Amino acid sequence: PERGFTGEAGVRWGGASASGDARGYVDVTGFARLVENLIVWEQTRPDTIKPFNVARARILGVEITAGLEALRHVRAQLSVTASDPRDAASKDRADLLPYHAALTATTLAQVYTEFGSSVPFIHRVALSVRFSFRSARNADDAGQVYLSPQRDLGADAVVSFLDGNVIARLSVSNLLD
Repeated sequence: PERGFTGEAGVRWGGASASGDARGYVDVTGFARLVENLIVWEQTRPDTIKPFNVARARILGVEITAGLEALRHVRAQLSVTASDPRDAASKDRADLLPYHAALTATTLAQVYTEFGSSVPFIHRVALSVRFSFRSARNADDAGQVYLSPQRDLGADAVVSFLDGNVIARLSVSNLLD
């Protein structure tokens, strides 16, 4: 079994315009994970992956998330994570952990309206467009099997009922392909 320690520390700044029509925030969080017997996956054949343990691993990184809400009907969010996942016991130069992306990013743009008590049962209706990115990575610890970067564009329609306690979502992913 895996055993280890995880720590993170972060700061947040938030603010709003004097009129309240715009508000935003920025979060910055650093994290570290030190693990013994980390379970990772390795591609052993073109159609097969298998789990194995890494004696000692360390994953260091930073995540930045920013959001903006304007005019009480528009919301945007961006999240970027950079990490450095390493096999800490390896003496090789190729010590990156397989399947761990060094960079991931997600963006969201949304328009919404809240009905309050004007429409029975319906609390909020929102339409969103989101984009996700995951950088290239290797599928084996030797760095021989390369996985291309992934990009995903999607759209969502969301209706929340009963003060937001029940949510119905229609989601379409992979609009780029």
